[in-house]
Amino acid sequence: MSSDEHALDEAIREEQTYLDGLYARVDQLREEVDRDLAAVPVGHGGSAQDLVDRDARMAALSVRRSDLGRAENGLYFGRLDRTDGERLHIGRMGLRDEDLTPLLVDWRAPAAASFYTATAGSSSGIRRRRHIRTQRRAVTGVNDEVLDLARSGADGAAESFVGDGALMEALTAHRTGRMGDIVATLQSEQDRIVRSAAEGILVVQGGPGTGKTAVALHRAAYLLYTYPRIAESGVLVVGPNSTFLSYIEQVLPSLGETQAVLMTPDTLLPGVVPTRSEPAAVAALKGHPAMAAVIAAAVTDRQAPVEDVAVVFDGDTHVLEAPVIAAARERATHGRPGYNQAGRAFREEIWGHLTDLVVAHGEQLLSDVEHGFEAEVGRLDASLARDPDQVSGRVEAEGTEVTGAVAAHERDRLRAELQADATVRSTVEGLWPVLTAEQFLEDLLSDRGRLESAL
Repeated sequence: MSSDEHALDEAIREEQTYLDGLYARVDQLREEVDRDLAAVPVGHGGSAQDLVDRDARMAALSVRRSDLGRAENGLYFGRLDRTDGERLHIGRMGLRDEDLTPLLVDWRAPAAASFYTATAGSSSGIRRRRHIRTQRRAVTGVNDEVLDLARSGADGAAESFVGDGALMEALTAHRTGRMGDIVATLQSEQDRIVRSAAEGILVVQGGPGTGKTAVALHRAAYLLYTYPRIAESGVLVVGPNSTFLSYIEQVLPSLGETQAVLMTPDTLLPGVVPTRSEPAAVAALKGHPAMAAVIAAAVTDRQAPVEDVAVVFDGDTHVLEAPVIAAARERATHGRPGYNQAGRAFREEIWGHLTDLVVAHGEQLLSDVEHGFEAEVGRLDASLARDPDQVSGRVEAEGTEVTGAVAAHERDRLRAELQADATVRSTVEGLWPVLTAEQFLEDLLSDRGRLESAL
């Protein structure tokens, strides 16, 4: 056996001993979780809060049990030897002993970043980076990368380095057509993408076979680990087809995460199941940027033409004049990019104006009645002046002046009555109808006249 082979065997035995210790801890934690699960009370007894607490504990323990179950494959894959003598062991999840001393650092933790970013030119205090290959609970290979030659063996002790480096091994490995386990061999450029800030949009570009999908999935796992607010809501992964999703479905759990929903574009809308596929030319046309202008024109077409509109309420006809409608539309669209948002502002103004019309009509009727009554009283006074004997005595009366003004609460009541009138409501809403994206597209694409009008 050559010295290199002997050194490799020693390195494998060393890492196997450490891996055995890790799995001993995993088995211990599994037993503890199983005992805790068995101790959770069952049944419907207790208060409502007790039931909530019980369900939450049951869920947390179940997730922990599932996490530990995934440790059977690729639990431990890396080691960092620092120039100060400290060692960090890197893996798919974090593990601590009973004294809370770290045994394994999660690859997404800040402390593990140097495993991916350290180079010979910028070692970040790392002397050696070791990659460990495993198959279930057995170590099958070890590769070392020397990052600080000046410190290697500086204490005078003989030190062995084994392998040709993980990247060279990965490059020469046989390609199986399946996504590789790149979490152990991420390069610094890929790691920078994975650990980028959460804000904004991140686009990963590259040629075929450069690992775009794998990097994106590691990015998702990193975000779920690092940002609790994202973990609370989860991550949506959209793939082109179910075959692709089943292909990558195995990756995220192996990275320590299951809080991702995988969907194809045709399943994004709940309750809608496509029943047929479209010709490629039709699909390409619908997805063309020019369709944005067609949709915008079709949305505008859904608003009624600007012309006088007669509204019948309580037997009286009130006219919403075209200039009033046009001005309300102009004000509604100013600073409100959303169609339905602007529509709410438009209808609010129209309801106010229509209420004004009804109030003004009522005040005019009252004024006409008052003037007619005053004319009758005047004629009676003239008659009495000519023949005072027609009145047997003097009649005195007191009362309140009727001004015809409508109080605020009466105006609110009148507006509510207008909005409750089905015919009036249909007329007002027809001036700027509420649209859902789904119904709008169905109307547009199923009506040749609407489509031609928008072109």
